[in-house]
Amino acid sequence: MGIARNRAYAIIVYHRVVSDDDPRRSLNQAVKIKISEFTQQMDYLRDACVPVPLEWMVGRLARDVAPDKFYVSVTFDDGYADNLTHAFPVLASRQIPATIFITTGFIEGSIPEPWWDDLEERVSQRQGTHFIELTDGKGCAYDLSDLTEKAALLTDVARTITSAPELLPDILSRIDDQLPAESISAGRGRFLSWEQLAQWRRDELVAVAPHTVTHPFMVESNRKYFSEAVASRTALRERLGGCLNMFAYPYGLDGAYSKTATDFLRESGFDAAFTVAFRYPHKDNNLLTLPRIPISGNDGFEGFLNKLRSAGAYDASLRLKQRFVK
Repeated sequence: MGIARNRAYAIIVYHRVVSDDDPRRSLNQAVKIKISEFTQQMDYLRDACVPVPLEWMVGRLARDVAPDKFYVSVTFDDGYADNLTHAFPVLASRQIPATIFITTGFIEGSIPEPWWDDLEERVSQRQGTHFIELTDGKGCAYDLSDLTEKAALLTDVARTITSAPELLPDILSRIDDQLPAESISAGRGRFLSWEQLAQWRRDELVAVAPHTVTHPFMVESNRKYFSEAVASRTALRERLGGCLNMFAYPYGLDGAYSKTATDFLRESGFDAAFTVAFRYPHKDNNLLTLPRIPISGNDGFEGFLNKLRSAGAYDASLRLKQRFVK
């Protein structure tokens, strides 16, 4: 298939791994993948690539060691329980290491569940047509009796929020008015407990690292939340006895974090931090903005392979452009 012949480093990121018969598997597919798809992808990494711990890869990048094979590091964000119950058996049977970036507030239950999970609950409870206005003068009617329309609403909300992080409070307020919760969500059990994390971390294949407390956008208007990077690191060290001195930006996309956030991480002594981008990390990268390739339930196996391929093509194009600019 061509990828394994490459000499490169690649970091991929998942969020949730759900059962194939999960009735909500088609909702929020940006953060979900079915076990069967995840298994097929891990089989490919085992057979055609060289899966390595994230810490090992970052060490090679820091020392400017050129890749002699196609090395891949697997990561997960947020700390969902299905990472342990569904993903880990697949990883363990193939001896594939993984790093879990933990949003400690979700683990502790000290904050509301993520807005995307809350919205999934609200949408799942609804039937019939609902007109949803996300911003002034911009709305759309969704037939929430149709699973495809439910998924479309979730996608539209996510795209609007990630493209304009400053609108998050207003959009969530609008959703609360237009789709009020009909029952108390049972979503808290979606996340790992401290006890599960402590037990899981004993396995040599697993590493944990901080991902803030409340999962905020780390942009200029949210500078008061930058300290959550340190707070989540401290919580992991105190509750688990240690963690990687690395960090993943919530959301991770361009526009979801600022240079001042990166500067804060450097001043706070972090060794590396990770974004979300369709690129390979290489020696020219700032270690505090290393790219990870997002994998989702929308990809399928061919999409998974294409993301790995296109990341290499995009990266080569970007470096060529930078060379001419210089």
